[in-house]
Amino acid sequence: MIGNFNLNSLPNLSSSDKSWPWIDSNSTLPATMPDGSSWPRISIVTPSYNQAQFLEETIRSVLMQGYPNLEYIIIDGGSTDGSVEIIKRYSPYLSYWHSRKDDGQSDAINQGLCMATGDIVAWINSDDTYLPEVFERIATLFNRKNVELVYGRSFFIDEESKIIGDYPAGPLQLDWRRFRYWRGWPVPQPTVFMRRGILEKFGYLDTSLHYGLDYDLFIRFSCHLIKFDFLDTPLANYRIHSHSKTGDWAKTQDLFYRETMRVNQRYAPWFLPENWRLWVEWFIQVSIRFSKKVLHPLVKWWKNDRIFKTH
Repeated sequence: MIGNFNLNSLPNLSSSDKSWPWIDSNSTLPATMPDGSSWPRISIVTPSYNQAQFLEETIRSVLMQGYPNLEYIIIDGGSTDGSVEIIKRYSPYLSYWHSRKDDGQSDAINQGLCMATGDIVAWINSDDTYLPEVFERIATLFNRKNVELVYGRSFFIDEESKIIGDYPAGPLQLDWRRFRYWRGWPVPQPTVFMRRGILEKFGYLDTSLHYGLDYDLFIRFSCHLIKFDFLDTPLANYRIHSHSKTGDWAKTQDLFYRETMRVNQRYAPWFLPENWRLWVEWFIQVSIRFSKKVLHPLVKWWKNDRIFKTH
C-alpha cells in the first residue's frame, strides 16, 4: 500500500508540459476524511504493454491524486519499448508491479484485480488518464452512499493529450435497451469505480474476450441487478490513437460487434420472448450494415459495368 508521500518527490519530469498530470495541481489530501474517518482504500490496476509513449502520463495521473490510502498495481506483459524503465522509475510509489508475458489485456487486469485489497477498485489502461481530484470525489461518494458501482463522463483525447470530443456517456438503461451496443455504450470504462466485493461475487473479466471485455463485465453486473450510479461530471480521459483498439474504427468495428453479439447471446438469448424486440432490431441493423458493405458496392459495380458496355 502507498501511504502519504510528497508529490514533489516523484521522478523528474520527462515532459516539458506544464499541465496536469505533469505538474502538481492538486495537493495531498489530509490524513482523514472531513468527518474524521479513514479514507477507504482505493486499488488501481494498470495493464501495460508497449505503450511507453503514454504510460508515464497514466502513472502520474494516478499518483498525483495525492490520495492517502492508494494501492497502485501495474501488470506489464513483457514490454520491450521502454515501458519497464518507466515503471522502474516510479516503483517506489507502486504497491506491486511485474513485467512478464501474460494472456492479454483481460488476463493482466484480472491478475491485478485479484491482488487488490481495496474496498474500491478500478483499472485504467496505459494510454488513458484520470482527471484531477477524482479519487477524493469517488471516496466521498462511496462513503456517503450505498454505492456498488459508479461511473462518470469522459473526454476523448488524441496522442498529444488534446481534447477532441466528449464520450457520449449517460445513465445506463437496465431493460432490453442496454444490449443495443450499436447505438453506443454509455459507460466509459476509464471512469468506472466499483466495490471489490461485486467482482468476487459475480466474477472477473472474461479472458476469451479482447474487444468486449468491459461490456461483458458490466452487462453481467447489470443482470445481477448491480446499481450503476452515474456521476454527471468528467472523471477521465479516453485516448484515441493509431495503435488503440478504437483508433481505426472502420477496421475494428466488426471485431467489436462480433464479441458484443456473443455477450448478448449469453445474457439475452434470442429464444426468450422478452428479448425478441432486441433481436429484431439487431437483425435490422445487421441488414443495413450488410447492405452498405456488400450490396451498395455491387450495385455501383453493376451500374459502372453497364455504362462501360454501352460505350
